[in-house]
Amino acid sequence: MSTDEIRRYWDDFAAEYDSYPDHGLLDSDTRSAWKDLLRTWLPTTPSVVTDLACGTGTMSVLMAEMGHQVHGIDLSPEMVRLAKAKAAPFGA
Repeated sequence: MSTDEIRRYWDDFAAEYDSYPDHGLLDSDTRSAWKDLLRTWLPTTPSVVTDLACGTGTMSVLMAEMGHQVHGIDLSPEMVRLAKAKAAPFGA
């Protein structure tokens, strides 16, 4: 599969991506569990972090809620567009 085909696949999937339970983290218990796990991986003081393959930015937002400055990167422009909209309340 070419890079362009992969990009198109994720661009096409972006609109429904967050509707999947483990992607949008819409369930508060799942969201809390991910945030607890992130706390074990990330620095305890606010830091600059990069979210590779950020998708729609759900993990980026969790890290921003914890005080980190997050740079999300993704192959899919549509995923990045949705991530920027989701991160806007955090000054992104």
